[in-house]
Amino acid sequence: MSQELTAGAQEDSDAMSYYRKEACKVVTFRIVYDREPGSNGYDVVTFAPEMAHQVFGESESIFGYKQIAITIDMLHNSCRCFLSVMFSGAIQRLYSKPDDVKKALNPWLPANYTNDPSEFERLVDSEDHEKMFGEVISSYSVPSARFSQQNVQSRIIITKTDTSSAELRDFHARFETYIVWFIDAANFIDLEDDRWLIFYAYEEFQHPISKKTYKTPIAYCSVYKFFSFPSNVRARISQFFVLPSHQRRGIGTALYRTVVETLKNMKEVVDFTVEEPTSAFQRIRDLEDSLIVHQALQEKRVNYLKVEASAVLELGKGKKIGKKQMQRVYDILGLYYADRTGPACSEKILSSIRNRVTQQNMRELRHGKRFCRLDGSATPVQTAKKDEIENDLKRYCDDIQSSADHLKEKMPTPSKRKR
Repeated sequence: MSQELTAGAQEDSDAMSYYRKEACKVVTFRIVYDREPGSNGYDVVTFAPEMAHQVFGESESIFGYKQIAITIDMLHNSCRCFLSVMFSGAIQRLYSKPDDVKKALNPWLPANYTNDPSEFERLVDSEDHEKMFGEVISSYSVPSARFSQQNVQSRIIITKTDTSSAELRDFHARFETYIVWFIDAANFIDLEDDRWLIFYAYEEFQHPISKKTYKTPIAYCSVYKFFSFPSNVRARISQFFVLPSHQRRGIGTALYRTVVETLKNMKEVVDFTVEEPTSAFQRIRDLEDSLIVHQALQEKRVNYLKVEASAVLELGKGKKIGKKQMQRVYDILGLYYADRTGPACSEKILSSIRNRVTQQNMRELRHGKRFCRLDGSATPVQTAKKDEIENDLKRYCDDIQSSADHLKEKMPTPSKRKR
């Protein structure tokens, strides 16, 4: 009898597992450009989400369906949306109900999305393929990733806009819905707040068959202008996102570079920072900010290894790089320049970084003396804090070493002098 119960429980468990699907494996995004020439389908680019916990909970799973497929179609220019949820069957048990997929998705999809294929067809046919928001501040040409065999060139156009336009606010509210699937703890911005600046990157290309011109928003960066006494601005980059279909093509780097150059040229901006950067974005930021300071050192003929740290940090301040990031850039450049000098210099610089960071962290730890026992020995709280400090130190050193190596890859090899 016991064996029968065990077997039955295992059977139930297997049945439950059969109906539980990983959300990231059953959700597909499609950027819809137009009707496919010569067919009844659409000309699309597809990609999968990287995370789904904000939508479907920490387990990132969907329960209750056989062979479920969720397709989120987004029109390439306007980001108007069509949702398709298909499955071959649903669980039929008294105490087990399938998840309400549409209810879970509703808060995270563009407003007024449609489930009606006929309505979406009408939206496709009426799409404005060349709409752009903002003032064009930069552009450059690159080979098209989609049509490389036809030698099609794409033009990347970067624009800047505020949020005063109602049409812009409606568009951005649709476009930014992507981020919950790709940025952890992502939040939508308050578009009614007039202190936001938004930078967009568009891809413009001519289709090799239809000869139509398409302009597609493929990335954006939102910047909030905080007040700084008496009448200045501290700029904070809040969101930075590149569509997965357009990553690893230098677009994020070009967008960041343009944003930084624009903020540097705004007289009222005293400095700029970033709100909780992702590791991928921090890598871009480290490289670009290090190149800015490196170039400034070269122009002033300053030898990093022979000058006071305060002079280099002050140089970064003049470039409007925030204090915390500038300390990071200082360390990255230290490892970069030391590597060109030799192993002994590299170890000396790295040791200096470790000592400085350790001293800073220990000062913070000393503020927690109230957690000590009467005999002065550490409590479990202090011990855990010390372990955390050591782990943070290792992460920081590994992080800046990686950024220094990345900088080395991007820099031209120094030419040897002829004797």
